[in-house]
This record gives sequence, C-alpha cells and structure tokens, in this order.
Amino acid sequence: MKLVNIIFHLLIVFSIISCETAPPVKPIAWTRTLPETMNIEAGSSIYLYVTGETEPLSGNDELVAKRLEDHASDILLRRGYTVSKENYSLKCIINYKTNLGSRLSFNSQTSSYTSSRFSMYSNYFIGDSIFNNTVTSTTTDVYESAAFLHTISVDLYEENGNLVWSGNSAWESSDLNILSNSYMVFRKLFSIFPKSNNILAYIPMIRENRVLDYYRHYCKNIWFTSFALPYQIRFDPLQNVRQNPNDQNSPIITILPKTISDGQNLAAYIDLIIMSELALPGGTVDDWKKNPLSDHLWKEAILGGRYIIGNNENIKNILINLKKISGGNGYAVNNSRIVSDEEYDQYLENLLQWQIILKEHFIDFYNFYE
Repeated sequence: MKLVNIIFHLLIVFSIISCETAPPVKPIAWTRTLPETMNIEAGSSIYLYVTGETEPLSGNDELVAKRLEDHASDILLRRGYTVSKENYSLKCIINYKTNLGSRLSFNSQTSSYTSSRFSMYSNYFIGDSIFNNTVTSTTTDVYESAAFLHTISVDLYEENGNLVWSGNSAWESSDLNILSNSYMVFRKLFSIFPKSNNILAYIPMIRENRVLDYYRHYCKNIWFTSFALPYQIRFDPLQNVRQNPNDQNSPIITILPKTISDGQNLAAYIDLIIMSELALPGGTVDDWKKNPLSDHLWKEAILGGRYIIGNNENIKNILINLKKISGGNGYAVNNSRIVSDEEYDQYLENLLQWQIILKEHFIDFYNFYE
C-alpha cells in the first residue's frame, strides 16, 4: 500500500470550485490524445518540464508554470507514478498558451403595436375604422467582451527521445487565469494512463472546533466539478436550530446539514467528489441491464473511495450519495459518511457489475457485422 500526501489539497480546491448560488455551466475542454499508452508502465518515474506564455501579459510566467507543474505532478502521484528530475524513465514536456480574443453576443428585442385612424362627422361614427396598421420594430444590441483561448499540450518521451504519447486540450473562457481549469484538464488527459490501484491519499482531519468555519470557507454557496459526472455538485446549507428542540426559548445554534456525517472528514469528502473517476448510478441491476444509458438512472449516483484521514494509519472507506436537484442541472449531497469494509466491498462489487453491463452493452451495440 502506498500513501500519497495531498500537499496541494487546498490549492486544488481553489482551482476548481465555483462560487455561485446556481449551478454554473461546466467548462468543456476539448482533448485529443495520440497514440496508445502501451509503452507507459504504471509506477514509472517521470520528469516534468513546463513552458508557455500568456499572450495578453508581458510579465514572467514562471509562477504560473510552477502551479501547472504542481497540478500535473499531483495527478501523476495519485495515479502511482514518481515525479523526479533525475533517474527518470520518461520525460513529460507540458506547453501551455493563453491567447486573447473577443466574443460577440447578440440581444434582439421585437415589439409590435397596432395604430388605427377613425373619422368622425357631426359626432357620428362613419365606419368602424378607416384602416388598421400593425407596426413591428426590432432592436438588436451587439456586445463585445474579452475571451481567452487556453491550450495545453503534453508530450511524453522515452529516454532515447522517442515520442510515445501526446495529448492536447483547448478551451475558451472569459477567465484569463489558465489555472482555473487546468487541474481538471490534466485529470482528463492523464486518465488514459495506467493506474496503480494500491494508492491511498492522505487527507488531514479538520479540528473539531473549526468544522463550521471550514464549511463556510470551502463549501458555502460552492459548486464542485467532478470528473465522474456531467453535473456539478453542492452540499446542503448550514442549519440554524434550537439548542434544545423541546425548549422554544433555548438559543439558536448553527450546525452542519444532516447530509454530512462526521464533519471532521469534510476535507476528504470534498476530495472524493473532485477526484472520483467513476460513479455508480441509481436503480437496480435489472434497471441497468434494461437500459444502461437511461437518464433516469442518473437521478441518483454514488461516489466511493478509500483514504488515510488524520494522523493514524487506519484506512477509512467513504461513500457519498448524490441526488439530482429538482428542476436543475446539478447534484446535492444526500449523504456523506464513513462506512464499514463490508458495505464498501459491496459498493465495489456493484461498481464492477455496472462496468461489465455497460461494456457488454457497447460490445453488442457496435456488433454490426455477421
């Protein structure tokens, strides 16, 4: 079993959370990866070199390059690779660029009204109307705003200089900061690399008297982006309750929502949401077999992971149940908790069964020939 100390945990959270009261549009990064990863062995030692530029700015980009290196390094470490500047078997060259452009948006408004003219003689009405004229007016406003095209390329070379893998990603954003989405881009690009399954991340435990402060800082009005799901995820808001429910005169206190069990593990819950690569849909096995692509299955979902939390050596199993928000494109955490080995093993068994059903479905779907 190998432990990975999450040094950049807070940096990662800040990079990919969105402070919105409604689920924001999840940014889409287009990616291309060539060729296969058959020459990449899990656990290999990789040397990272980052270079690039931000077109609208003239300053030194060294600090941006260092943050991008941290993001890439963290992803590789959590997949079981070693990052080193010496005694490495693969060299990874990351090139980034931000170009300034513009985005045009249009707003059209159409209005219409009817005008009528009547003739009156000697206070008597002559006809209902002489004519009716409908006038339609259309106004179009054009707005121009700054837009930035971010690109990241990753090339992997063997010691002899032979290129074994190449990945590219590009996305448009109104945000100049490439770091806002770079972590998720590296997640997507490196997800094709072989992964060691015996990697456990170490997450610090929150002090008991600071749990509410942690929630306010990292969870309040925040939507998290998960690699495993198309919708963003939030926790329920804090609750204000009577200290003594049976006494209406007792003081009001603030507590965590009931959907968060043991708030000292909240940092691990957030990490699981962000880092999960697979999600288990709702429904039964029969529902999965009937139509594994049904949207109805994804009204609920489950995320699971194993962590070392705090200063002890005990492995903790985490399951997070998600529920689709009514009328919205987002998930709310319905339950987040530490579970027994038996319950977690059952989750893994269900996840494996789901993957088998999904694989068989696509094998059958693409079987076009006799």
